[in-house]
Amino acid sequence: MNTTVMENISVADELEQLDAMEKRKQAALAKLLSEVLHYDGHVFVQKTRMGDSDSYVGSVSFRWVDKNVRLFTRLPMLRDKIDPETGQFIIDEGSVEELQQRAPHWDRQYVLTSYLLRQRHRKFPPILVVVMEKWVTDRTAPEWDRDGRAIRTSMPIRFLDPEGQLGLVDFRQGVTMFAIDGSHRTIAINGLMEARNKGVLPIRNTAGKEVGVKPLDELLEEAGLTEFHIEGIEDEKIGIEFVPAVMKGETAQEARIRIRSTFVHVNKTAVPPTLGEQIVLDEDNGFAIVTRRVGLSHQLFKFKRGGDRINWKSTSLPAGGIWLTPAVHLTNMVEGYLGVKSPYASWVAKRREIPLRPTDEQLEAGQAEFSEFLDKLATLPSFQAVLSGEKIDAWREFPDKGGRGHLLMRPLGQLALANAVGYLHNDPDPDGPKMSLTEIFDKLKRYDKAGGFEGVNEAKSVWFGVTYNPQRGTMSMRDQGTATELLEYLLGGLTAEEEQDLLEKFRDLRTIEVSQDEVHAWDYDGKDVGDREAIQLPPQIKSE
Repeated sequence: MNTTVMENISVADELEQLDAMEKRKQAALAKLLSEVLHYDGHVFVQKTRMGDSDSYVGSVSFRWVDKNVRLFTRLPMLRDKIDPETGQFIIDEGSVEELQQRAPHWDRQYVLTSYLLRQRHRKFPPILVVVMEKWVTDRTAPEWDRDGRAIRTSMPIRFLDPEGQLGLVDFRQGVTMFAIDGSHRTIAINGLMEARNKGVLPIRNTAGKEVGVKPLDELLEEAGLTEFHIEGIEDEKIGIEFVPAVMKGETAQEARIRIRSTFVHVNKTAVPPTLGEQIVLDEDNGFAIVTRRVGLSHQLFKFKRGGDRINWKSTSLPAGGIWLTPAVHLTNMVEGYLGVKSPYASWVAKRREIPLRPTDEQLEAGQAEFSEFLDKLATLPSFQAVLSGEKIDAWREFPDKGGRGHLLMRPLGQLALANAVGYLHNDPDPDGPKMSLTEIFDKLKRYDKAGGFEGVNEAKSVWFGVTYNPQRGTMSMRDQGTATELLEYLLGGLTAEEEQDLLEKFRDLRTIEVSQDEVHAWDYDGKDVGDREAIQLPPQIKSE
């Protein structure tokens, strides 16, 4: 055998030996980590540092959080600083220095716990927890030097590597932990464990007092789930970051300032998405999903490209723009139009819950139904004019500013229209109104052509006082419900009793007391009849 062949065999043997050694090292490391991760009362963490502050990141089960993490407001030293009626801190000269976090609103527990139980794609961000060993609150403890500075950091950790980056935190003895960011996540997990142990989900008021319960099986049934779907949920993991209550070299006051600053910094730098951005991103709210689909596809909202006539970020509609409506209001329109009938009524979130995503079939049906409404809306003379190129400002601005003051070019009018048409066309009550879209929009076309929606800031408009506040000189969302009822009445969809109730509201809104001696009572056509009781509802829109 020649020298070259022998050298090749030698190299191959060495590579094989190195590979075998690497596998043995990995096996040994895996065995060590397996043992470490199963140490009772320990959490495996990695050290992180930002600025001068150290923290330790790991993951723990919901069960672990429920057992070990406390609320800052529930610490013994603060029991007499919490108002039992509100659950909030009593701010005084003494408590203000101890305050390190705001008190949670316990009425959110039900909503967030329901989310954990009902959502298959549930996800909570990590909880930020302060770790406080016993000696932290004992100023005579040997861990404080003669100058009142800590000689070590309050973190019972054993490092597993020479660099001190990986370690085990021992929480078995003498450690108090409280959530500094994530108190609502913590109480949601508390509610989860309570529901699993007792079979009922507590309903609490803001102060934390239990005011009712919801059976767990009933909650799951509403979401189309069973106990099988949440089997083992208490052992699911959530991220957690441990912050020392005191760091080496700090005084107690410096440590308190650091913790308070951490809470403020975390909350001030976390910018929540705008309402419009929530509509764009929401994959659970069926009305938001339908909004995106129709907003980007329907001709009514296309100027140069799909959806560019919608303000997707905020609720403003500045002059000189091309926006017809904000995404937030369009979502409210979708809900107002569809939400009165099945299956869309089940999309409406209750108690600020995060809704369950509808099926694809339901979403497609909802999109088709609302698109039909938009098709009809686009046939109104005012919208036809805008679609043909006329400026929106020419229709939206009040007459004294050179516009027509058209109600339907404003979100208030659009919402009232969607709500009214949805009720008249989709009301599930067998004895309720049943009007076809064709019948409704034939009337609306005649009304729009006759200028019925225009000049809302003038007394001769039936919308004066209802959607326009003459004393402030601005549009008013306060009486949106009355605007919807007025439109339902004009279309012939109210009972005699409902008409009488509307008349009383209409009279109140059209009576304006300037002073004790000067009272205006504007009838539906703008005549000052001088007496509230003389005001009458306008004539209804006649069918052809």
